[in-house]
Amino acid sequence: MFKNLFRTLAGRPPADHANAYVVVRGERLLSGGYTADVEKNVYRLRLMGWIRPHDTFIELEAEGPRAKIEELLATLKEVPMWSRVDKIEFSWNASLKRHQNFRRKTG
Repeated sequence: MFKNLFRTLAGRPPADHANAYVVVRGERLLSGGYTADVEKNVYRLRLMGWIRPHDTFIELEAEGPRAKIEELLATLKEVPMWSRVDKIEFSWNASLKRHQNFRRKTG
């Protein structure tokens, strides 16, 4: 009886976990080093999810503690000299995807 209860509770994410979808629009985001900086911050913050980079926009889904995601959102304003960010759009997703790692998507 307790074994099944423990398994159910262990499978739930902590209450402070969140999932955010982000789109960053600008110029030279991939070639100017911006994408690499974003990925470094994601790994530093130990977030899960994915990133899909293009030269004029980046799609990103981040999952983890809400405070860490908010910290990532603040770092998105830090732009390398060779890139330009025009707009950052994000939304909180209602459900968690339970990503197991962080990866780069192509296409």
